[in-house]
Amino acid sequence: MDRVNQTADQYHIKNYSVMALANFFDKISLSAAQRIKQYDRSAFQDKLLTTRITIVYGDNAVVTKEGTVALDLVVRILARLYPNLQFFNLAQDARGSAITNALRTTALSINPELTINEGGVPHICLVIGEVRGFTPVGRCFYVGSNGWKALFSVNSALRCGETQNPFGAAAAVCIAAANIFRFVFADELDNPTLDSELCFSVFSQRIEAQDEQEPLLPEEIRLGFTLVGTGAIGNAVLWTLLQLNELSGFINLIDDQDVSLTNLQRYALMSQKHVDKSKVVELKKMFDHFPNLSVNLFPHKWQSVIGSLLPKDLELLMVALDSKEERLLIQAALPKKIINAWTSQQDIGVSRHFNFSDSVCLSCLYLPKQKQKSESVKIAESLKLPEHLVRSYIANSIPVDDAFIFLVAQSLNVDINQLRPYIGKPVQIFFSEGICGERIISSGSGSQDLEVPLAHESILAGILAAAEIVIESVQLRDYEIEPLTKINLLMPIHKFLQEEEGKNAASRCICTDPVFVNRFKEKWS
Repeated sequence: MDRVNQTADQYHIKNYSVMALANFFDKISLSAAQRIKQYDRSAFQDKLLTTRITIVYGDNAVVTKEGTVALDLVVRILARLYPNLQFFNLAQDARGSAITNALRTTALSINPELTINEGGVPHICLVIGEVRGFTPVGRCFYVGSNGWKALFSVNSALRCGETQNPFGAAAAVCIAAANIFRFVFADELDNPTLDSELCFSVFSQRIEAQDEQEPLLPEEIRLGFTLVGTGAIGNAVLWTLLQLNELSGFINLIDDQDVSLTNLQRYALMSQKHVDKSKVVELKKMFDHFPNLSVNLFPHKWQSVIGSLLPKDLELLMVALDSKEERLLIQAALPKKIINAWTSQQDIGVSRHFNFSDSVCLSCLYLPKQKQKSESVKIAESLKLPEHLVRSYIANSIPVDDAFIFLVAQSLNVDINQLRPYIGKPVQIFFSEGICGERIISSGSGSQDLEVPLAHESILAGILAAAEIVIESVQLRDYEIEPLTKINLLMPIHKFLQEEEGKNAASRCICTDPVFVNRFKEKWS
């Protein structure tokens, strides 16, 4: 679409085929159903198929690090949800054509059925950086950045800065993606307000941060941390670190799962070629161009790994898990410092736990307030199977077999052939990916308990967490901020994103137990 005269009457309307939808659309549908009231799958699908998004960029985007970071992430987010994309390259620099080809390749690696640059009036233009020769068409959203600062506007183009810092650019793209979602599905979301002019600092985690002075990133960043969970948030953490120029030190990756097709709904680094391969193995390959960085693999659950970790591995933990129970186990191991990131239907965010003895610990945030059903009970109720049967499979790590899927097919009255691809997988994966992910269960406790964020939600949580890892590793922040940052991307970003949080008021947490406190002090004295 290079050098296109941007006038609406030159476009032709095309009847889009349902084939343009991704082959992991069922997981997308589940995510949308958790955010849209009175969800109608057919109406949701039709709106996606008839929405055309044009990504517009020029020299400012293609010649700056911040611009190319933004372009890469824009495609990694939009190609997972929207089936009709166009690339409008206005760059005079020859790098523009090469970047356009790379963006197209990335998009198709995620969803090979995408319709790209097929013409038609764009409904939405997402403009990255300053551009020349562009006449706005449809609804326009503008992305820019300046180091740690994410810039967003609905009125005019914004410049991409010339720093080597990827954090502001990446966060700006997520904010834009959130606004696009709210705009496209305005009727279904009760017409939420859009952000208008926004400057958000990933460093201070405040908005209206235009005048804040922030530190530069060093040329080489030395890391030393353990990432527990390489799912959607973990993927985003690692994607962000991959945008840095030079890394040294070590990263430990802990995750026992393979990439599932439905993971592509929001895993920033994963494409069709990664399906059915080990998450940690595939992620390690992506860091090969950092010769001074060791990426150590632990393809097991946290409970199996903890005994083999050295003290240096526990000095800084990044927690990116779905399970509250596993977070409690992690805090019980008494790491020195913990960075935690999450997504929920209410918000996304990060929490910082750097002083177990005196400030809020990870367990404080996740102690159950009431009696909760166990994982085996939830799954058994959803599958309409005896709980002791499901518990036996989970407790003994027995993979799904013919007998199990036969019982599920009978209890749910579904075609057994829908379930056969999951033979050999753990029961939890069969449930979350095969049952809830494929919408075999369309309602009920199973789908309600399975939280499925949108791609831009998980990715922004990961970007914020990656920033905290770098800030803590390099000791860039010389002042304390509140332990929690929360952002609701279904509404305009407000001024009060940081929250003070104290220790558990009921004094039930391990961080108020003298035995645990003394052990922590002995361990890290």
